[in-house]
Amino acid sequence: MTEKRTRRYATLSEAEVSRDILLEAVRRGLRLPETTDEIAAFERECAEEIAEARRNLPSLESVRARARNLGSNGMKLIQERVAIEVGSDLAMAARNGTEIPPEVSSRMEEALEQTKRRRKSNGP
Repeated sequence: MTEKRTRRYATLSEAEVSRDILLEAVRRGLRLPETTDEIAAFERECAEEIAEARRNLPSLESVRARARNLGSNGMKLIQERVAIEVGSDLAMAARNGTEIPPEVSSRMEEALEQTKRRRKSNGP
């Protein structure tokens, strides 16, 4: 009699299957890489494309020269927007999504008005 050989497959845990599915989704461009494993896999697979894109970037000086040239030809360039600093309590209220207390709301309104006045005085 011949003995029938059976194949033994290693079973994967639910976490391993989930990780593999997510990595495959990243490889196929269906999902952005988020974890360190996904980013590493993405960088390995796209290393040549990333290197090629970096080689083709213009130098910073050439970009600045072109911007100066465009500005001197009368083209209006978009001015850099300055980030508005907000207090930590305002940021926390925005993150938590809770009701904003009246004193915080009044501070927000005042900050908005100050920004509007500054923009009007500085021009567009």
